[in-house]
Amino acid sequence: MQDMGYVTYLRVFVLVGVMTVGALSTADADQEWYYYYELGLQRLRDGNAQAAVENLLQAIEKGPEPGPRRRTYGTFFKDFYPYLHLAKAYLILKQCPEAVQAIAMSVQKERINPGNPLYGEFTSVREQARALCERPTGPIEPPPGKALPPPDSKTDVPPVGPSPVPRAIVLQALEFYVNGRYDRAFQVLKDAEAQYKLDERAYFIMGCSLAARYYAEGEKTPALLQRARDLFRQARPLPERFQQRMAYLVSPKILAVYQSP
Repeated sequence: MQDMGYVTYLRVFVLVGVMTVGALSTADADQEWYYYYELGLQRLRDGNAQAAVENLLQAIEKGPEPGPRRRTYGTFFKDFYPYLHLAKAYLILKQCPEAVQAIAMSVQKERINPGNPLYGEFTSVREQARALCERPTGPIEPPPGKALPPPDSKTDVPPVGPSPVPRAIVLQALEFYVNGRYDRAFQVLKDAEAQYKLDERAYFIMGCSLAARYYAEGEKTPALLQRARDLFRQARPLPERFQQRMAYLVSPKILAVYQSP
């Protein structure tokens, strides 16, 4: 019988590595979550928002659930609010969809209430996002004494397509899947699809979630398996390293469904 503690450790190890392949050197990969958290905060203070985003995402991938007094090592603890600072970095970069999503994750996971010392900072970031990212709903008024020119189809800027799904959302769905919460894993990405462009990894996790439900429920709902097959078609081709690591997290039966024509 397999040692369940080892299996749990292996799953966590693979989960952390899946989203960071190629992004870290061997030395960096050995660092703990609080290293990346502090490095991200320092880079944010230095005005290097892009590097701050990368470090904060690494802290989220490696770290515990956000909140106060998270253990670092020994008897040392640190407050851990990565999504709040991630939203600040995205606002500096004027990446509105990602900033709004980070604020939503902060509300969901960090729960910064009026009694929290960071509440003022949180409300300020939220107001900045509203001012920067919310489009005006009323008609555009022309300058005094001038009329707006008629629209010119030749010079109009084409509509911008949806942004790629943030890595934090894919990672959250993968975490739900690893913990057996297949409905939540599927729904997180289904909700994201209304706002973002999903990638092959996202469709793969959605397909795995439905296939896992099909088998867990005794193979009583063939429609679940058919929907999983449809999603798997959108998940091709998967990045090779991602597919290799998924072999540790996904049952061979589900992988066979993915690999079938």
